Amino acid sequence: MSGLMALHRGEPTANLFKLMDACNRSARIFDSVGKFTSKVELRDLSARIREAITQFGFELEKELRRMDLSAERRKLGILLQTVEGGDLHETSIRSIESTLAAYRTVLDSNMPAHSRAMIRRQDTQLRALHHELCRISRAA
Repeated sequence: MSGLMALHRGEPTANLFKLMDACNRSARIFDSVGKFTSKVELRDLSARIREAITQFGFELEKELRRMDLSAERRKLGILLQTVEGGDLHETSIRSIESTLAAYRTVLDSNMPAHSRAMIRRQDTQLRALHHELCRISRAA
């Protein structure tokens, strides 16, 4: 998993924090892709993906607050990642695939039912956006 810390099974709070971090990093990457790509279709899709992932990060943070995990948040902190040089399209695909891998790990772990339903919905939406991003990539 490039750039993503391994998520641990059985630690729903830590997993949710790491997933929120993956969403935040991915949103920054798609923000940069949208700003620097010359392809209109990729710019428009990057904006939609960024908006969705930003919303997911907000929902994850809200869920963590609901679970009252402020002490855990201070312990874990938020990791930063910058957009690597090179092909923006490839960087965006790697980012969304890394985020999807984080979703899969969280879905495979123990999680409260409310959290699991939210994560499943986000995963489904993100997979659809990933499919669209790959379609653009094949067309280019």
